[in-house]
Amino acid sequence: MGHFSKLFGHGEEPRRGRALVLVAALALIAALVLSACGGGSSSSSSSESTGASEESTEASSETSGGEEGGGEASGEPIPIMALGTFEATVAYPEGPPAFEAQVEKINKEGGVNGSELELTICNDQGNPQVASHCAQEAVEKHDVAVMGSYSVQAAAFIPILESAHIPYIGADATQSIESTSEISFPIENQYGLYGSMGYAAGTKGCKKAGIITENYGAATASEDEAAAKAFEGSPDGETMVKRIEVGSTTTDYAPPIATLLSAGAECIISPLPPEELPKMISAIKQSSDPEAQVAVTAASLPIEELEALGTQGEGMLVGSAGYVPGAEGAPAEVTEALKMVEEFEPSAEHNTFTLAAIAAVRIVAHVAEEAGGEVTAESMLKGMGELNEFETGVAPPYTTTKEGPLPGKPRLFNLQVLAYEVQAGSKQVPITKKFVDLGPIIGG
Repeated sequence: MGHFSKLFGHGEEPRRGRALVLVAALALIAALVLSACGGGSSSSSSSESTGASEESTEASSETSGGEEGGGEASGEPIPIMALGTFEATVAYPEGPPAFEAQVEKINKEGGVNGSELELTICNDQGNPQVASHCAQEAVEKHDVAVMGSYSVQAAAFIPILESAHIPYIGADATQSIESTSEISFPIENQYGLYGSMGYAAGTKGCKKAGIITENYGAATASEDEAAAKAFEGSPDGETMVKRIEVGSTTTDYAPPIATLLSAGAECIISPLPPEELPKMISAIKQSSDPEAQVAVTAASLPIEELEALGTQGEGMLVGSAGYVPGAEGAPAEVTEALKMVEEFEPSAEHNTFTLAAIAAVRIVAHVAEEAGGEVTAESMLKGMGELNEFETGVAPPYTTTKEGPLPGKPRLFNLQVLAYEVQAGSKQVPITKKFVDLGPIIGG
């Protein structure tokens, strides 16, 4: 969930997916869409891959966020879609099994007010034309909601969803349109992610921090500023002493680390990609302050990278905009949700996108249940604007009744974060015992 910019598509700079050669544009795009999106069934959940870069799954599954009780659903199906970059050169395949498992669970428990959720999964392949056709299919199928995961193609598909008043729910917002569109209801965003990293840096005694970053596009500076504000508003943090921008081809981190330490940095905030961390940490270990702590995000520190770091990862500080799968201290409901996905697809990998997908389905199920009667895109859009501290059990409480705290970004509702410390090799132990709201800290 690669290079950090490739992982998260900072600002407006698109991530590079698999190049699609457009020979006969309309015909080829149509073929791509047919392979990207599948048709739905009303009672089963399946996951099929039609090729190395194309995923087609369609399912009618369910979630545990809404109703208890059993029995088969008997009402008209409620069509929904999950849209994201699920298969491509750089992709996020953790979402689909989680979407499907949660939908299947809900349907087995009787659906939503007696109606099954009918799920289509559409892989945009990192391509704007395919993404726009996913949205067009959602309109043609009369989907009442589209659930996001990760995609940098929002500018291609959100206007299409806007025209049909279809809410876009649960994404990791990385593009400007996701922070302003009235149909956009993201769960996570880059400002919260960067803020979590800055906040984590100031939880274990560090008073002066430096940040080493890359240029990820137009939003890089403001995201780094969010990290700086969060650090300065953390329990121990006082001053961000210096920011250094390195190139994507940097191999020697000794000079920038030396510069940060010379400026007085006691800890290093690092929004660098996972593959760069060992090189940067090695430079710190050979520096004038080999014990300087490093703060990263959970999303940039997958478990395999953490295990590969071994003892070098000891003491690393980790910020997250949600619970971290596998970390200690998670609520029982998080553990149960991950078990649900494992039972549905034993080979599925887990990360923050897994829990975000489950949360998105639970939100959709709740809003559809509250709508009552015939569920439409319009009724879903209305209901999405009325959530107040809604608990999914796997993400921070979700409120949409007031604008987000960041100026000019009203749809970034959630800036609640957690902080962890790496101990005993690969154990991530919580520092914060509950979510910390960074809205008052970085919103000014």
